[in-house]
Amino acid sequence: MPKSIHRPEYKVLLEFIRETRVARGVTQDVLSDRLGRGQASVSDIERGVRRIDVLELRDLCQQIGADFLGFVAELEKRLVSIEAEPSKPAAKRKPRAPHSGR
Repeated sequence: MPKSIHRPEYKVLLEFIRETRVARGVTQDVLSDRLGRGQASVSDIERGVRRIDVLELRDLCQQIGADFLGFVAELEKRLVSIEAEPSKPAAKRKPRAPHSGR
């Protein structure tokens, strides 16, 4: 199983974090001040450069005025919906020409 940061579900989490922050009218600057971090830290989280754990997610929800349990419930709905989508078939590769060994 790939690391969570490389899974499509993690991208859903990051998009939902940003969407929720923006919907609450909180800028990255304001959120970073509330969290006691630099703005780049929030940007790194939203871009997936820096991994976030569940306690940091809880803090983030509190600082943007989002109910943590409600956030997680909505995230679960979104994850279930992407898991229900049919998978795209893998791209077919062109067969390689035999290597002559010369």
